[in-house]
Amino acid sequence: MSQSSARLDWQVELVAPILLRLPTNASGPGAEGQFGLGSTYFTANHSRRNAAMIFPMQAFVRYKTFLGRDSDSLRVGRFQFADGAETSPKNATLAALKTSRVNQRLIGTFAFTHAQRAFYGAHFQHDTPKFNWTIVGAFPTRGVFQAEGWGVMKTAFAYTSVTRPVACPKQSGEWRLLGIYYDDWRSVLKVDNRPVAIRQMDGVAIKLATNGAHFLHTAETGLGTPDVVGWTACQFGRWGSQQHRAFSFDMETGF
Repeated sequence: MSQSSARLDWQVELVAPILLRLPTNASGPGAEGQFGLGSTYFTANHSRRNAAMIFPMQAFVRYKTFLGRDSDSLRVGRFQFADGAETSPKNATLAALKTSRVNQRLIGTFAFTHAQRAFYGAHFQHDTPKFNWTIVGAFPTRGVFQAEGWGVMKTAFAYTSVTRPVACPKQSGEWRLLGIYYDDWRSVLKVDNRPVAIRQMDGVAIKLATNGAHFLHTAETGLGTPDVVGWTACQFGRWGSQQHRAFSFDMETGF
């Protein structure tokens, strides 16, 4: 259900995941773990063979002329968000590359699961002829493998990005700079390579900061369309009682 006007729009979207006859014996001892997603759904739904629920996937209001400016919009409520999806390139090759290789690398909706995930919070967007500026502050909801998706997780994040499309007669490109702060204060056992006894004693929250960027470029030539994809991120903060440092990069080319 939705309604749109020149200054305001709203949307309410309901979802009803139904899981029937989940397997009870699809897990092995120790390192064998879960044999597939059936076992994952069974475990996530309190070891019930059947699970079903109805809840709002999205329920938000968007002010299209926030602060009286057509270039600014503010969305408040429960909504879906994926990093890298702030803009959609006009070039079809870039749009396909961005969807398959960039979107949701760090923040996403777990769209491959039955329940998926949304976020409670606020999403601000400022658009100019050359740049898109995005700021999001939100709490992730339950869901994903859980059929019950009403509540929120004891986690929160703040996200900001600036995206710039670059277009020439026979070339198209785009770059984005991003920053994320993530705070996770759930009282669950952390997953790392320390002994279980030490991890059980580590009740300190996870607090991580991530900085990253992506770059896309494609050119039209007489032989075809070559393209280049670049993505990178560096991360630092605290993994409970431990210091955390991480770095990731991806370079791809195609034709």
